Amino acid sequence: ISEYEEGDMVMSYMIRIEPHTDPERQIENFSFYTYRMEEQRNAEIIYPGRNLQNDYVKAYVQTDLNEIERKLYAAEKADGSHAWKEEIDLDSFVNYYILEEFFGISDTFSASTYFYRDTRGKLTAGPVWDFNNAFDNFFQPVEEKGFVLAQRGWFGQMMRDKEFTEKVISRYRSLRKGVLSDEALLQFIDETVEYLGTAIDRNYEVWGYSFDPYSVSARERRSEKEGSNENLERYNPGNYEEALEQLKDYMLGHAHWLDENIETLRQYCHPSRYNAQTIE
Repeated sequence: ISEYEEGDMVMSYMIRIEPHTDPERQIENFSFYTYRMEEQRNAEIIYPGRNLQNDYVKAYVQTDLNEIERKLYAAEKADGSHAWKEEIDLDSFVNYYILEEFFGISDTFSASTYFYRDTRGKLTAGPVWDFNNAFDNFFQPVEEKGFVLAQRGWFGQMMRDKEFTEKVISRYRSLRKGVLSDEALLQFIDETVEYLGTAIDRNYEVWGYSFDPYSVSARERRSEKEGSNENLERYNPGNYEEALEQLKDYMLGHAHWLDENIETLRQYCHPSRYNAQTIE
């Protein structure tokens, strides 16, 4: 994005959605004051930096983002309005959805969710960030069979658009033949394990206790439901090798479910999915 210089009337910016935001950086965006964001979540300006965030900068970013969200959530969008596409880089959101869905990132539109807009372009999704909860590595189960994010945040609105949905399906099919294929991902994992070498053992010397589910907090281990102490040994890997297998099992299981069901995303862009309109 272009660099901000103090006094600029038009500027590039980056924002993120987080549960723990800096009050000095927060903005009251459309999703926030219409209660579409998850509870205790806020949008905050990451760039320009805090020391440059005067009243004008905050008002500029807030106004621009609000205009985009209003167009996205506009009631007339169901009747064919595409004004929001003039403001949003569609392909970036397609890629973003696929990556977050494929890896089962439960944080999306809840935490560590970034967007940026350059003065020369549209609002773009990314960069992707924060994969500690990926592949069902979360304190509550992330279902292997099912869409994790199809109706989360802005995706719920975007999936109502046939063009967006078809782009997701087509792009997913293409990526599964390349960088997201079983073969490519398993090879990458094995190569990474080999590259890490003895660092794995050194890491275990410091953090090995984390494999004992009784030695960590309820939000640092996997369980059937939040706060549950039942079947902890079954839900949590006991060592590095078991953790690696758990990652592979979820990744391949979710991928194969998506392979068989990705086309069912089309249900979300059918009028009858939301109301009693007749399908022609």
